[in-house]
Amino acid sequence: WPTTGNRRIIMRKSTDGGNTYAPFVEVATTFDGFDIGIPSFNSRRAFIYVSAGAYRNASKNMVYAAWTDLSGDAGCTAAANEPGANVASTCKMRVFFARSTDGGATWSPKVKLNNQAGLNDQFSQWLAVDETTGAIGVIYQDTVGDPGRKKSDVWYQRSFDDGVTWSAAEKVTTAQTDETIAGADSGNQYGDYNGLSSYAGVLFPSWTDRRDGLREEIYTAKIVDPACTAPGV
Repeated sequence: WPTTGNRRIIMRKSTDGGNTYAPFVEVATTFDGFDIGIPSFNSRRAFIYVSAGAYRNASKNMVYAAWTDLSGDAGCTAAANEPGANVASTCKMRVFFARSTDGGATWSPKVKLNNQAGLNDQFSQWLAVDETTGAIGVIYQDTVGDPGRKKSDVWYQRSFDDGVTWSAAEKVTTAQTDETIAGADSGNQYGDYNGLSSYAGVLFPSWTDRRDGLREEIYTAKIVDPACTAPGV
């Protein structure tokens, strides 16, 4: 989980069905805390949260974590740098990833999955691990298709080598959503937690949007990964 007082990503592990937990382990540190104001999500603000997964077989004991945060580039390392409603701000929100190869005892340095050069924001990520193959999938909202930085699409990326390398981002949605239009903000309905399931090379993301200015609706799309054909790929 992300802390808000000291801006860290923390993990605790149980090996007895949740009866007891080992001391916490620091996965990474964050630049901002709790939520971030970006043009597409300025009134409600985009949460910093963690989605995680694990994969274990005779030779692997992997744990994975993904979250969103300020990019960490110059001028984008603290809450005071948040872009807010400023579409021209050079501060951006990005998806981060870290992995453990020893069951969560130690963690690799965090990396950005898709750090485009443009002034777009990524938020509301979700991660899933295919238990039949160990492949990792991540989805997230991204405003990369809108120069105005308000309309978002859902994109996804996959890793077939335990999170060492990632596929190029592919767009899932067939229409953008603009959640800044009049009447769109009715509380906390948009984006806070998207969903993703993955099994035998097939992924089903889930998200909500109001494409064409219509009501908020739930969507999914079947994604088939031809590269993921056999266990161990």
